[in-house]
Amino acid sequence: MQETNQNPFSNGTNDNSAHQNAARISLKVIGVGGAGNNAVELMLKDKYPNIEFIVANTDAQALTKNSCSKKIALGSKDSRGLGAGSDPDVGKKRANESSREIEDNLKGSDVVILTAGFGGGTGTGATPVIAQIAKNVGALTIAVITTPAKYEGKKKLNIALREIEVLKKSVDAYIVISNQKLDELFGEFPIEDAYKASNNSLKTTIIAIHDILYRTGKINIDYADVRKILDDSGLAVVALGTASGKDRAEKAINKAFANNLYTYNFQGAKRFLVNIQHDAKATGRDMSKAMDTIRQHLGVDEDDEDVDIIFGHETIPDVSEYFKVSIVAAGVDGKVTEQDNSNKVQPDFAATLNKEVEKIDVVETFRGFDVFEDNQEVERRARTYDKQATTSEINNYVNFEETQANENNEQKANDNKEKSGLWFDV
Repeated sequence: MQETNQNPFSNGTNDNSAHQNAARISLKVIGVGGAGNNAVELMLKDKYPNIEFIVANTDAQALTKNSCSKKIALGSKDSRGLGAGSDPDVGKKRANESSREIEDNLKGSDVVILTAGFGGGTGTGATPVIAQIAKNVGALTIAVITTPAKYEGKKKLNIALREIEVLKKSVDAYIVISNQKLDELFGEFPIEDAYKASNNSLKTTIIAIHDILYRTGKINIDYADVRKILDDSGLAVVALGTASGKDRAEKAINKAFANNLYTYNFQGAKRFLVNIQHDAKATGRDMSKAMDTIRQHLGVDEDDEDVDIIFGHETIPDVSEYFKVSIVAAGVDGKVTEQDNSNKVQPDFAATLNKEVEKIDVVETFRGFDVFEDNQEVERRARTYDKQATTSEINNYVNFEETQANENNEQKANDNKEKSGLWFDV
């Protein structure tokens, strides 16, 4: 197993040069479609000086409401900014119509992170187009996307899974966050808090990559290291955890892997970036135990020479009993499915949710539930729920409507049989 900068207390990279290298890295985060725009809105509140944020949408009204200063209205003037109508082909077309503007905004980027929700129109259709443009200008291109919950309809989920196959051809690495897993873990929470968890997962993924690129310490992970691990790596996992007190290293790593919204098995990765921030009392034994715990979670054999781990660490002054770990595992031997690869949410996660994530003041509106299955015509509707409604309540409501629809269809079929003389009471 190759392990770069293995000794956590060697001299490592000169801090001044590391800061200079970091200052030259251009990192752009582009939120595509409604979910991507919301993720950027959340991150803008934290004011990351090293990140340039961009939002792109086919919906002109949504762009107007977003506080991001750089906006790309996808589509020609003829499209009039009316959205993509939940059609990925329209999203793709609008992005292609704006390819020149997209390229102008992404030129000079070293790293481009795209974030979007898959299953609808703009995020699903436009993200692969924008990703390909990012790769064409020479940027390391990473996508962080969400897939729909079950209650949003089978059709929407199938669209998301199908278009992920398109996306992965246009990016170096991609991370998939499941809103179905969100429902499994937070179904009894108010839906506003559940969606905070989803947005926080997007945000955490981007923060972890940001910290790996820009945090500098005794051992530094530089841009070349990040590029080496993530270039054409495919499906990836990003985990971030913080803990204090006794056994804080192990607790931080366990928390990083417990609080995830992945549905794919993330064991089998061969390339890793691990960055640790810690108090001044951290020991070499702490680092060793931390790496052992990470390997256990990811199913990595420490004697496997094909595994490449790049390790960095930084001492945070003026803090006590502190341990934070950022992990990127690339080349995961997994497949994105609708199945839940669940692990139980840690008890303290719900308690800290409101502290970790600032409230987004929006009315939660759910659009486009599929009342019927398969290829039958679906009724598109918009429903606005009370902010205290839980995802379980919405699931129950949708299931009730589907039952009602099936009963109505059965009654209509029976009525038609009776009228045609084909009805026999057995």
